Amino acid sequence: MTRSEFALNLWRWKCGLTEFHTIEMVDDLSKLEHTEFSNEFVRLCRNRMIQGRFRYGSLKKSKVDYVYIDKFIRERLRAFIETGNSEFLCDISNAAMIEFIKKTHPDWHFTPHSRG
Repeated sequence: MTRSEFALNLWRWKCGLTEFHTIEMVDDLSKLEHTEFSNEFVRLCRNRMIQGRFRYGSLKKSKVDYVYIDKFIRERLRAFIETGNSEFLCDISNAAMIEFIKKTHPDWHFTPHSRG
């Protein structure tokens, strides 16, 4: 915490406000691509989605819905936990993307929420 951030918090405490938290600054945002994101994971997921088009047909014509996806994700997560095979993680990600594309849940929406 810098001296100015400390002074700001003193003022906030005096006024009965919550403490101001600082976020660790990153020198170069391109470094985050290597520590907070995996291009390899995206590549593997993409390859499996394309392969799935040839195996199972068009996603638009599929009868997959959110109930099936829920069951599928739970099965794949259990399989990953039991085996450690990260291909199951790609399956989970792709199933979530399929629901995102098809929007089969009756209350489908996207509302970002904060985590505290």
